Amino acid sequence: MIEFRPLERIDRRVLGAVRLVDHTVKTPVGRALVLKCDNLRFTRNRSGLFVVDGVMPRNTADAELLKHFDAFDAPPDTPDPLALEFNVTVEDPEGIYLSRVFSLKLPRKPPGLPRTGFAPEPDELLTPLDVFLFRAPAAPFGPNWSGIRASLIARTDGSEKTPLAGA
Repeated sequence: MIEFRPLERIDRRVLGAVRLVDHTVKTPVGRALVLKCDNLRFTRNRSGLFVVDGVMPRNTADAELLKHFDAFDAPPDTPDPLALEFNVTVEDPEGIYLSRVFSLKLPRKPPGLPRTGFAPEPDELLTPLDVFLFRAPAAPFGPNWSGIRASLIARTDGSEKTPLAGA
C-alpha cells in the first residue's frame, strides 16, 4: 500500500469577494476587468470573482485587518465587522463597460450559525458583493438585441427645429 505524506500545506485566506454583474442582462461579467484600490489587492479566481487577498496598511485599523489573514477558525475581534470602508474603482480596458466606483466594507461578517435560512447572509464572508456595471454607449449589441437611433428636437414656436443636446 502506498502512503502519501504532504510535504507542505498551502492556505489561502481572503477577506471577501466581489462579483461584477452586467446590469442589463443581470449575468456575471466573464471578462477580466481592472479593480483598483490604494489599500487592497484583488485577484480574479477561477469562478470569476475578484477576491481580496492582500492589504497594504496605511493606518492602525488597516494593520488590524492583516490579522484576519492568519486567523481562520476564530477571526480576531478587531476591527469590528464592516467597520472599515474602502473605495474601489472598476475599469474596463476595452471600454465595453463604464467605469464605476463602489464602497467595500471590511472585514466581512464571519459565517454565523444558526441561520434563518440556508443561504448566507448578505454581509457574510462567504457571500460575494454584487457590483452592477452599465454598458458604455460604444458597447456592441448582445445576441437577439435591437437598437434604436433617435434624435430629440425641441420646438419653441412650432416652426424652428432645435436639437436637444445631450439627450
